[in-house]
Amino acid sequence: MPLLEVQNLFNQHILKDISFKVEEGKTLGIVGESGSGKTTLALAILRLIPILKGKILFQNQDLSNLSDKELRPFRKDMQMIFQDPYGSLNPRMNLMKILEEPFILQKISSKERKEKVKELLPLFGLTPDALSKYPHEFSGGQKQRISIARAFALSPKLVIADEPVSALDVSIQAQILNLIRKLQDTFQTSYLFISHDISVIRYVSHHILVLYQGRVMEYVSRDKFFEDAQHPYSHLLLESLPGKNRKAKTLTESIETSVTGCVFALRCPYKQDKCLEVIPEYRSLSDDPEHLIACHYPQRAQD
Repeated sequence: MPLLEVQNLFNQHILKDISFKVEEGKTLGIVGESGSGKTTLALAILRLIPILKGKILFQNQDLSNLSDKELRPFRKDMQMIFQDPYGSLNPRMNLMKILEEPFILQKISSKERKEKVKELLPLFGLTPDALSKYPHEFSGGQKQRISIARAFALSPKLVIADEPVSALDVSIQAQILNLIRKLQDTFQTSYLFISHDISVIRYVSHHILVLYQGRVMEYVSRDKFFEDAQHPYSHLLLESLPGKNRKAKTLTESIETSVTGCVFALRCPYKQDKCLEVIPEYRSLSDDPEHLIACHYPQRAQD
């Protein structure tokens, strides 16, 4: 049984018929250009924005229709790491108060939560002398470590990381990514990891979900994505890898025109009349039931 399973999820603005699953202790990388719906999907899963229909199954419990009060017991098991660590930290709180906050919400006593905060520090490369400092006194990498520590304070089962290293220097990115992987090994945490950087996704993910204009284009294991991606949009994303030399046809620029069929059709070099008129079924490929794709002519994408 997967830890998280999303079935036919719609929201009012962008998400259209999203389905995927995340296994316990594994990472699903979510990729797509700006505006593809990655952050909207994350917020919808956490029920921070409304959804119109579909199911969000967390440990086989459907969260999609629960009230705020009914959702409260699940909040500690579903946490989020944001792109901008400074924006997610209260500038009026010192580190002790920031890390105490999750325990306060769970009504843990003052003495116990202070002990738990001190236990957290070494796991995230933080020291006790930092507890009296405020967010502006930390570097960007340290602030992100604090954000991650707060997200892990209650030992969540699922962490959604929304571009957690994109605002950091390259050397600091590597440290944070290694920390994220180490925490998964230690706690068997599952991740939804959102990034526009394909190299980062390759490093952290077990499976990959490709989004375009609120629809899933492809869902596949990491290795197969980099060896045998079959959707033309996946090929476009892969071309951003340094030194990548794919023999794929050139994709057109984005055209602000709607079609009744595939949302990617107007940029696709393989499009046919059917692509403009009929929405492709999101289906598995005959040779791999775990490789799902929304494309009328996936084999042509390899030509």
